[in-house]
Amino acid sequence: MRNPYEDILYLPYPEALSKVWERHHRMNLVDRAKIFSPFAALRGYETEISNKQFQNLNVQKNVLLEDSREELDEALNALAERLEQGEHPSIKVLYFVQNPSLEKGIGFYRNLEGKISKFDMHQKTLTIEEEKIPFSAIQKILL
Repeated sequence: MRNPYEDILYLPYPEALSKVWERHHRMNLVDRAKIFSPFAALRGYETEISNKQFQNLNVQKNVLLEDSREELDEALNALAERLEQGEHPSIKVLYFVQNPSLEKGIGFYRNLEGKISKFDMHQKTLTIEEEKIPFSAIQKILL
């Protein structure tokens, strides 16, 4: 099989290019690799992708033991007191998200970190940066 570029493959470089290379020497491999190194063009993209990967891992919702339920209630009460004082603390919450296409109690767990924007005792929800979380879905709160 004949190479389609055989007629030009071994020709010398054009004279114009050789003059350019006299002024601009070839870049070493390390510097050349830096040009093509990745950068974060989309802020938060990697986090979103990792969250999407875990959404495919459906598990059954854990039932909290009495000790864990008491700790959670204490943390919620402490948050309510801080919000009454006018604070909007940053917290980290682990909560269960129901998969709507599967039976009740099957879904995935999600970590969310941010400032509390609303604490509604009537609807029993906690809102963190536009994400409304029912108290019943919360597994753990880190203040």
